[in-house]
Amino acid sequence: MTIANRYAALHVARPRPGRAITLPAAPFAHLFVVRGEVSASSRELPRAPIAEGDAVRFTDGGEVTLEAGTDAEILYWEMHASFDAARPA
Repeated sequence: MTIANRYAALHVARPRPGRAITLPAAPFAHLFVVRGEVSASSRELPRAPIAEGDAVRFTDGGEVTLEAGTDAEILYWEMHASFDAARPA
């Protein structure tokens, strides 16, 4: 499947319990927890637990800090333009 957004990047991480990581700032972002549990925080989201199968969208452009509560695997899409702006004319 192709994502029609040339301004998007996908990040994959497998943080260990107690390990904190900082995800890149982006105007639009989507976090999906594939496995395990993490807590996330950003300017728009005070520390919140996110479990396996959960997803969160961010729209403020700030960095996202994650801390794993268990062995975890996450997918994080950072997008620097909306899908409409990236479609060919």
